[in-house]
Amino acid sequence: MRKILIKNVVYEFKKSLKPDSAEEFFDIYFYRPIAFLFVKLVARTNVSPNTVTVLGMIWGVLAGLLLSRGTVHGFFYGALIYQFANIFDCADGQLARLKKSYSELGRILDGFVDYFNVTAVYIGSYIGFLKYFNHILSVHYVFFVMLVASISTILTSVVYDKLKTKYIEMIKSIEKTQIDKDQNSDLIDVFEKTNSINSITSKNLFVKLLVFLYGLYNSVQNNLTENFTFLKSRKNGLIIKNKELYRKLYIKKNSQLLKLWGIVGPSAHAFYFFVFALLSKLFLYFVFTASVLNVVFVILIVLQFVVNREINFIIKENRGV
Repeated sequence: MRKILIKNVVYEFKKSLKPDSAEEFFDIYFYRPIAFLFVKLVARTNVSPNTVTVLGMIWGVLAGLLLSRGTVHGFFYGALIYQFANIFDCADGQLARLKKSYSELGRILDGFVDYFNVTAVYIGSYIGFLKYFNHILSVHYVFFVMLVASISTILTSVVYDKLKTKYIEMIKSIEKTQIDKDQNSDLIDVFEKTNSINSITSKNLFVKLLVFLYGLYNSVQNNLTENFTFLKSRKNGLIIKNKELYRKLYIKKNSQLLKLWGIVGPSAHAFYFFVFALLSKLFLYFVFTASVLNVVFVILIVLQFVVNREINFIIKENRGV
């Protein structure tokens, strides 16, 4: 009986996850198991994934406020609360998948809260450092490190989010094809997510603002990812003619690489943040982000470029073009 119960829990946990390669290492082995305990508690209640998302935002604001105090205890407890924000960020998606209550608006809200929390934590940290270091470090040095770390964090998050979303949509596209054998779906729907948000209609000004910002973000994200990985839109004509081959190649060639991208993923950043806070060296996290993680980012960009070129070359050779 106990084995059956454990087996069912493990099965439910796996159901609450994204495709394997789209999950970060720290999510699978740290954040999501903890989040799943919370999800199990509220799964049979009326608590919605969007409610969990908003609760995660509250944790993010509290973390920023604690960090802004500029004390050793403030940095530690702020970093600890930031972990709760990340746990709730995992929990909303897991709850949505278990309840099968996924919505495009919920995904937009989740993405908005992710960036909101990082902004709150970074601003709180910057204010805290100005108070903590006082005359030990110059204001200019703190500002420069924080600025570089902030830009690199945003850049890596935008590119990684696009690559991860595209990978998931490729898998869903293949699953859909296997179920209904629909050969008429346009691959552009896999590349671009804007079509789905056009269906969101609401008189609520906040919802309208979210949708507008998401559309703007999506446009910037597509351009950034194409420029950084050299996956230009001019390739799409050839790819669309070879949809099935492209999907299979994309999943095969990117499954391991996407796992490596998790090194600079948002959950990895949250974990690094906490580790440096435990060591009472929180400022070094931003130095680490601005230096080491930027080097990792450049390496991943090169690898992504190589993979994309290889996929396009195979498709081109297959068509005899």
